[in-house]
Amino acid sequence: MAQVTIARPGGIGAAETRLQRLLRALTWQNLLLVLIIGLLIYMALIPLGFLLWGALRSAPPGVAGVFTLDNFARAYGDLSLFTAIWNTILYSLGTMVVSVTIGTFIAWVVERTNTPLRGFIYILATVRIIIPMMLAVIGWIMLLSPRIGLINKVLMAIFGLSEAPFDLYTLPGMMWVEGIDLVPQTFLLVSAAMRSMDRSLEDAAATSGSGVVRTFFRITVPLAAPGILAACLIIFLDAFQSIEVPTLIGLRGGVHVLSTEVYQAVQGIGADVPLASTYGLLFVGLAAVGMLLYQQFTATSSRFVTVTGKGYRPSRIDLRGWKYVVSAVCIILLGLGIGLPLLILAFESFMPFYAMPSVEALQTATLDNYKFALDYPLTVTALKNSTLLALAAGALTASLTMVAAWLTVRRRGIATRVMDGILFLPISTPGIVLAIGLMWVYLTLPIRIYGTLWILLIAYMTRFMPMATRFTYTAILQVHQELEEAAALCGGTWLRTLVRITLPLIFPGFVTAFVYVAVYAFREFSASILLSYSGTEVASMAIFDLWNNGQTGPVAAFSVIILAVLTTIVLIARSVGTRIGVHA
Repeated sequence: MAQVTIARPGGIGAAETRLQRLLRALTWQNLLLVLIIGLLIYMALIPLGFLLWGALRSAPPGVAGVFTLDNFARAYGDLSLFTAIWNTILYSLGTMVVSVTIGTFIAWVVERTNTPLRGFIYILATVRIIIPMMLAVIGWIMLLSPRIGLINKVLMAIFGLSEAPFDLYTLPGMMWVEGIDLVPQTFLLVSAAMRSMDRSLEDAAATSGSGVVRTFFRITVPLAAPGILAACLIIFLDAFQSIEVPTLIGLRGGVHVLSTEVYQAVQGIGADVPLASTYGLLFVGLAAVGMLLYQQFTATSSRFVTVTGKGYRPSRIDLRGWKYVVSAVCIILLGLGIGLPLLILAFESFMPFYAMPSVEALQTATLDNYKFALDYPLTVTALKNSTLLALAAGALTASLTMVAAWLTVRRRGIATRVMDGILFLPISTPGIVLAIGLMWVYLTLPIRIYGTLWILLIAYMTRFMPMATRFTYTAILQVHQELEEAAALCGGTWLRTLVRITLPLIFPGFVTAFVYVAVYAFREFSASILLSYSGTEVASMAIFDLWNNGQTGPVAAFSVIILAVLTTIVLIARSVGTRIGVHA
């Protein structure tokens, strides 16, 4: 008679069962999930932890010190900090009003009306994204500076004014420059909300005798509220974290905001990194409150749904004779906001010295500034570094977020929710604050990458992975899981299915994420200003250095070269995307 062995609890049978469960858990997907969560914790959470640690230290990174609360006493005991906080709030609100007003109007024109040249207006509204903020700020200084501004000079000559009518170095001037730069973000957010809005409610308002303007404010704007509010909060946070405008314009006019307080605390021989870390914690806390408000509102956005299965028909509002006027207004607004700063930069790039645009000035045109920009060691090094970092950050971040988004969509659970939360954490961390956290990390831990391109690459990837995730996440949602299941039934491994089936289907989203990260990494200034050193300078730092040294012509020429490089990157990426992606 065969003897039956009964496994006792805790014995060999139980051990084998635990081993089997462990082996079943050790799948490629689970290992990849653990690896990505660990990497995200390293990139996003550890710098914030070290930021808090640094705020409690009495000495800068790499120097022995003790734990103390003196940094908080110094920060909050200085009344100038509260002035900076108030200026930051006003600056962010003013920027939001400028950007959301113009961007919402243009989105309505493009998506809801029969205005001619809508395609051209769309291009004008979105092409601004590839223009680095630093270049736009310098262009506006050349236009609206009380001393050298072209617009001020022209108005003074026409009306016989003794003083410049516009002073860029004020809080309203800062609001205008930052607001007009962020119009594309507002336009994209609001146009998505308006694109598929059901026309029947607007028709009902028109039938009741409501005019176009009243219908816009009473019907269209309330229905597009989720997109508009999202734009308000995103623009507010972007302005809240901005460093280019406050540094180049605000400091010149004596307008201090939180970002310049952080910047000044870590500059020069007397750099006070612990104090800057304390400011950074305040930055992160206030930004996090804004993100929580946004998430709270979007959680109830279903009450704004108008597109259902009942007779939905997207159509456009007939503006009749006004459509030509509206088209002209949009083109003039975008032309002034985008075209003038670029035109003045292009003109000055050919001038041997700063000069007002005129026929006489054109006679002195030269290519010496371009020769200088292409030969000067700083600009050559910066252009190479920025191109390399942009391509690497774009490719690596798009790849990382693509896999993370795939795991989030395909594997619902606590682990993927944690991963998704960590992915979005950097959106509430300003670049200059992230840079301070990274300074603490790599000057404290025995990982010797401080002062190299590697720390800039980590900063760029961390900073821009939240938005990259949205592009890849949306693309993966459009691919049904049954395609991957069919490949598995045919013997395809998980990795082969991902490469042969999933990736070609979501490649447009991958390319969009790559382009977004590459462009914004190339134009990044807030993190670079603290992490760039000799030999690792990037384009934004080279522009900043040349401008501070009064090299107007070389700055303009280098700006034109940067725009050419960014345009080339975008066009090549788009061409690759159309060739590799799945076509109808």
